[in-house]
Amino acid sequence: MRVMILGDSICYGDGVSREDSWVWLLSAALAKSAPECVVRNSGVNGSTARQGLQRLPGLLLQAPDLLYVQFGLNDAWQGVQLESYGTTMRDIVFQALEGGTGAVILSTNHPVCATEDQQEHGGKRYREAVRLFNACLRDFFTPRPERVTMVDMERFFESFGGSERQAGLLQPDGVHLSAEGNAAYFRRLEPVFRAGLCL
Repeated sequence: MRVMILGDSICYGDGVSREDSWVWLLSAALAKSAPECVVRNSGVNGSTARQGLQRLPGLLLQAPDLLYVQFGLNDAWQGVQLESYGTTMRDIVFQALEGGTGAVILSTNHPVCATEDQQEHGGKRYREAVRLFNACLRDFFTPRPERVTMVDMERFFESFGGSERQAGLLQPDGVHLSAEGNAAYFRRLEPVFRAGLCL
């Protein structure tokens, strides 16, 4: 079984050790119960959804059984239009399914800038842009296409409580996941991956 992770620095594991990244934790956990399962991390720091779409054809040559997709933080920061972002994400999902991928796990992004001082420039504006991008993603995939699972990481992070509690899940930049945040991602996503792989 082949699992492909397509995303940005949240998938790459920027700012934490490899062993603390949620993708590494997932790969190690799946390997214990399904040794034939291979997880490839194609997260790229700074990547936008459009760049992910450009990388997709080469990744599909590996015939993944399950594709995880998460973009939007860089798109929001760079001022990509909502409609363009939603269309690109939809193109990624449907091109993957049409290209033979068995199933797709699609993720919204967690809230950023959990406290006011975590971004010196544009923190409030960036936080609101990420919120709007998540809403756009929900709209573009309602009703949910067959073989697509959506994981709402924004609402998952909000379930931890107020901004101070959420801040512990992030690095000091208020964007990237801390080791604790990566562990939270892993706990939320592992059962979703197992269900997608029928493990």
